[in-house]
Amino acid sequence: MSLVKVARYKINIQKSVAFVYTNNNYQKAKLRKQSHLQLHQKQNKTNKQKNPLEINLTKEIKDLYLENYKTQKKEIEEDTNKWKHILCSWIERINIVKMFILPKAIFRFNTIPIRTPMAFFTELEQS
Repeated sequence: MSLVKVARYKINIQKSVAFVYTNNNYQKAKLRKQSHLQLHQKQNKTNKQKNPLEINLTKEIKDLYLENYKTQKKEIEEDTNKWKHILCSWIERINIVKMFILPKAIFRFNTIPIRTPMAFFTELEQS
């Protein structure tokens, strides 16, 4: 029974991306031929393409924190440095945080099922 019949949802093939974790190039090529989905390219230091979900999946659960929350902390610091020199009131600054930073953070906290250490939040408060 197909997913369309069970869930009554249609999958948009043009927008769907498959995340493949294998080092075997033969298996990747075989999967590309069989699947109609676009395969996600793993990021490396020279290839800085944006992850569609802004979530980095890892093979080990222990690496999820380093791959996702450390980058999120850096993004938050970059964003706040951009807005530091804008002349606006405190209420407007709070609204900027509500509109730009908070939705990304809530999405990441809800999506990644790991316990976030308190050091993450204390480092954010200090910076």
